[in-house]
Amino acid sequence: MPYHARGMLCALRLERMEIEMAKLRVGIVFGGKSAEHEVSLQSAKNIVEAIDKTRFDVVLLGIDKQGQWHISDAQNYLLNAQDPARIALRPSDTTLAHIPGKEHHQMIDAASGQPLDAIDVIFPIVHRYARRRCSLQGMLRMANLPFVGSDVLGSAACMDKDVTKRLLRDAGLAIAPFVTLTRRKPRQLHL
Repeated sequence: MPYHARGMLCALRLERMEIEMAKLRVGIVFGGKSAEHEVSLQSAKNIVEAIDKTRFDVVLLGIDKQGQWHISDAQNYLLNAQDPARIALRPSDTTLAHIPGKEHHQMIDAASGQPLDAIDVIFPIVHRYARRRCSLQGMLRMANLPFVGSDVLGSAACMDKDVTKRLLRDAGLAIAPFVTLTRRKPRQLHL
């Protein structure tokens, strides 16, 4: 192989290695309006502490109790972080807005209109987003943002414990006996 061809091949290999070694930008979505807001904050804290920061750039996307999305500072995003009973999302100056239908920059800074740097994958840690966790997956799917975990159908089925138990039972899996109580059809229990 001629010398100049070997040099070009070596440069291509180095460029490929740089591309392969680029850190994946992971957006961790946490918080939310549900009663499980604090549980979600604690879950996000555990993930941030455990994630391999040599392989992943973490972008914290906190949702406050009013449903506003914020970019949170990875070094200072929680109040009372060591006390699960008092843990809280620290207020952020950067509120996000969602722009549906675009392939890039689906999230922008609501104040400046500047797009958020591209995120490679979303790690949703929101419990019962908008009453059903699958709503978040649906929004992410519509925004063309890849995410980890169950898709819309799996999340929807598993949020309804009655549906989940029936699906598992009908698939032949052993489950504990259960009774479903609803507000529409209250049943009298004989214990």
